[in-house]
Amino acid sequence: MAGEIRRGRGAIQEACGGGVQRLLERLEERGFDPQEDRKGWIALCPVHGDKVPSLTINEGEDGRALAYCLSHQCDFLEILKELDLEPRDVGSSDWKTKEETTVEYIYEDADGNPVRKVVRKPGKEFPQAYWDGKKWVWKDVAKHAPPLPYRLPEVLAAVEEGEIIYVAEGEKDVDRLVEVGETATCNPGGAGKWTDELSVHLKGACVVVVQDHDDAGIKHAAEVNASLKRFDCDVLLVEAKVGKDAYDHLRMYGVEDFVAVEAIVAQPGERYGSGDFPRAIQSYLDKATRGPGPSFGFPELDDYFYGQRGITIYLGAPKSLKSWVLVKGTRENIYTGNCPWLYSLELPAEETYMRLVCMIANIPWWKYLRNCLSRDEQQSMKELTEELEKSGSFEIVKPPPGERSIDDLVHQAQKSGAGVVFIDQLQYVEVDGRSLGDWNETGRYFGVLDRARNYSDEIPICFAHQFNRTIMGADSMPVVEQAKASNAIAETATQVLGIWASKEMRESHQFEIGTLASRNNNLRNWSAEVDLTKECRFEITGVAESDG
Repeated sequence: MAGEIRRGRGAIQEACGGGVQRLLERLEERGFDPQEDRKGWIALCPVHGDKVPSLTINEGEDGRALAYCLSHQCDFLEILKELDLEPRDVGSSDWKTKEETTVEYIYEDADGNPVRKVVRKPGKEFPQAYWDGKKWVWKDVAKHAPPLPYRLPEVLAAVEEGEIIYVAEGEKDVDRLVEVGETATCNPGGAGKWTDELSVHLKGACVVVVQDHDDAGIKHAAEVNASLKRFDCDVLLVEAKVGKDAYDHLRMYGVEDFVAVEAIVAQPGERYGSGDFPRAIQSYLDKATRGPGPSFGFPELDDYFYGQRGITIYLGAPKSLKSWVLVKGTRENIYTGNCPWLYSLELPAEETYMRLVCMIANIPWWKYLRNCLSRDEQQSMKELTEELEKSGSFEIVKPPPGERSIDDLVHQAQKSGAGVVFIDQLQYVEVDGRSLGDWNETGRYFGVLDRARNYSDEIPICFAHQFNRTIMGADSMPVVEQAKASNAIAETATQVLGIWASKEMRESHQFEIGTLASRNNNLRNWSAEVDLTKECRFEITGVAESDG
């Protein structure tokens, strides 16, 4: 790569290509501090206000400038607009934000005869047709066209030669992989449509599955991975280093730069019947040996429910004690060696971590908020934290936007050996790049909780979530139906616990924890006390109400 760019030290010298040259110069003029890296250049993004450089710049094969925001995936035209540039200024006069051309993809049988056609139209429409020997027919395609991998003759040749085959999500990705010299394929219809009928053609092959960066893509890649392994394939799962998919990645990087990811194994089904008692009783004995599930944070709850199982949801009013209760649960599980992971999706991870430290050291929270911690208190916090870390490992994490799907959260925790996952809060979990609170659709909540329910067979998951604001003046414990997406919560959760306090209770530092729904236990409410003024203390003081 010709020339160099020195960070903050003078003009850019002979950057390759006029489009890239103009883009780099404008970035430097505006103070976005471009600097050379291994694959091109990186700079502060002019759109979303970077503090850490996230805008990658490179030169395309046709000489145009390529730019991609790693942090927020800011639109290319928005980036140019902030720099007062037009696409033609950077050699990209043909750049389009939408597909404005129609492209046809022909699926062939093993002998190269046309079988099916997929048409990509503007607006991401994908009509299909089948070949009847004389013409393309646009109805009953699934009935007349057998499912075949895209570019099947090339795939079969690669299997015969023992070459690597890439499986991407769509035809556009596949054609781009072929352009850079690889053998690649996909299924018609996009995510969720791969079947064993396709895998049989790749039997015994070495396959690289390229996972798209969204919930549908992660699920699709897991399904492809599982199917291929049933046909003795050696599978590596990867994802794009930049962008959403293989096509985006290959605009700036090569196939050697795909990022390997560990497969999220699809949850197996279960079946019990004749002759299965020995297997069932062995599973019971294994659970009995392990003892109760992870702690709720309160011994009284642990005794009553025998620890966490499946999904637990703490419901509370906005700005109540929900986050603190999850911190307390994290603390107790550190002491018992359950390796808790706490996802602080609402608060900064540092603040959540310091809540834990203040709780361990029993130091009033206001002292941290007002920067009033004495040196003796700081030393005590340090020593007690060191003692805590000897009890077991833990993590408090705030992933960047775009990495907050339930699959991302559980997968990361499982890969690190966590024994329980706390998520603060449910409404900030993402689906297709947007938070549940942003979607505000019960169906989206159900989709997340249903996937969490499957994961929770292996690792208990505890969410904090909100009641609707209508309960702010309530004079008794609210009910599940007053929560956001209540139908999804009632359907999927093992335990739903409410956190509530009247105005008088708050003034006397009291609150209640109540069972709003339970798969296996009667309803019960507990009286509790909190003191964040003189101490940092939460404790249950007794049973307030019980059905038995």
